[in-house]
Amino acid sequence: MPTAIVVKPGPLTAAETALVRTHPLVGAELARAAGHGAVARFIREHHENVDGTGYPAGLRGAEIALESRILRAVDAYLAMTQDRPYRAALAPVAAADELCRCAGGDFDPAVVDALLGVLADRERADDVALAYG
Repeated sequence: MPTAIVVKPGPLTAAETALVRTHPLVGAELARAAGHGAVARFIREHHENVDGTGYPAGLRGAEIALESRILRAVDAYLAMTQDRPYRAALAPVAAADELCRCAGGDFDPAVVDALLGVLADRERADDVALAYG
């Protein structure tokens, strides 16, 4: 992906958006070429939405590999909690709220529940480490 698109502070043009939407296909091909064909499907599908509105193929629900649905939610959470040229990072609680708001649309609700459980466990572990560290 051209750096100019990745760091662009404003909205993307239609041509830039079309280019961005090729990255799951390109990533899958790179994985396959590197001998990681078993994971190529997961990479190709990681921007599919459970309601069928994602890309590149408009898959829905169980048509999307579970591994891809997991990548979708984790990738989104990480993107939301990191600064971007076009917006500041969301606080973890705000990112979690966004995942919940989009569960059933962009994200698999069961995956969102599992991810939030892992994040809560990690936060509790961090709190214990701080208390006893």
